[in-house]
Amino acid sequence: MSRRPLMSHPVRVQRALKASHCTPVRVRLPVYVSDAELDTGTPDLHDIPLRRSILSERLYPMNKLYALGTVRTSSRDNSADSRRSRQAMLAIIMAAVMLLGIAPALPTPVEAQSCTPTIRTYPARKLKAKGKLTQGHFQDTWDLTKGGLEISFTYVATGLIDDFPANVAHAVANLGVRPTGEPDFDPANGMWMSATYDNAANTFDPDPMLDLDDKLILQKSRGSGEGQYDLPSPPPTPRNNHRIWFDRDGASNATFPQVDGASYNSGGLYDVTLSLSQISAFNNVAYLNINGLDQGFETDGDWNTIELSPAGMSFAGIGSELQVFYALLSYGSSAVMQEVRFENIMVTGILSGSCSL
Repeated sequence: MSRRPLMSHPVRVQRALKASHCTPVRVRLPVYVSDAELDTGTPDLHDIPLRRSILSERLYPMNKLYALGTVRTSSRDNSADSRRSRQAMLAIIMAAVMLLGIAPALPTPVEAQSCTPTIRTYPARKLKAKGKLTQGHFQDTWDLTKGGLEISFTYVATGLIDDFPANVAHAVANLGVRPTGEPDFDPANGMWMSATYDNAANTFDPDPMLDLDDKLILQKSRGSGEGQYDLPSPPPTPRNNHRIWFDRDGASNATFPQVDGASYNSGGLYDVTLSLSQISAFNNVAYLNINGLDQGFETDGDWNTIELSPAGMSFAGIGSELQVFYALLSYGSSAVMQEVRFENIMVTGILSGSCSL
């Protein structure tokens, strides 16, 4: 219901002052009334019910409502008469307050403020390594304590060599965030996507049967695996999972929830979104979405359904100065040249120092 100010109207306490030796003084007092009280014209002030302003209703004061008080004209301001005059004036004002339901104006609620996200795009990174580690990071620092952080990129794994078993030649690639000053491969704190592939030789060869080629997983420490996933709850059997392993090509027997061109027949190309957010000062959460698919775990034995999805991982607070890092490790007794590319890299979040909230 809308509100509007009442027109000027003297308070009817003036009659009580006619016989006194005091001079009336006008004291401005705000009073709150509603449209309903004005529908019949200017109301009798004595009939206005007690009103109180509340946050859910905006109330407006009268423009020119006055309460008549008194000031003694005599110079004997330290006399009993003077004291009685001041007491009488205070009593009249208090009576007007009680009668008219005067309420102080409440401040307008301030809308919740938030930090404005920044979007950064970075040049592609082609990483090559033979029996060694190639690594790096971008210079920007990001504040996870001020808002969520989203890192999207295309992981191109077509340059990996699968001609040998893992103990002879293999590779692992990482991209994620870690606090400033920590290493760009397997840091002690952070969260990243770790990408590797099956240990068997020639795993990428076309196969009409759905098989396991590339593995993309969340990691928060060196060597952590599916058993570290704990969102929405820890999986009873971590190895029974969905959309952590991907088939590259040749499969023709897959059924839902497998998706052609996404979870199988991927061609070694993966559009990845790593989403991070803080839920308390000491706890963060992370999720991976790959080729538009959330990860999950199987719990009821029916592989045509996914029970725990989207599946994610909680991790400890990692501070307000995070950098995006990337790495490729080539290893094995006869390591070969390995290559991966990270393309279309885009980060959305709060830059460190850009928001004081």
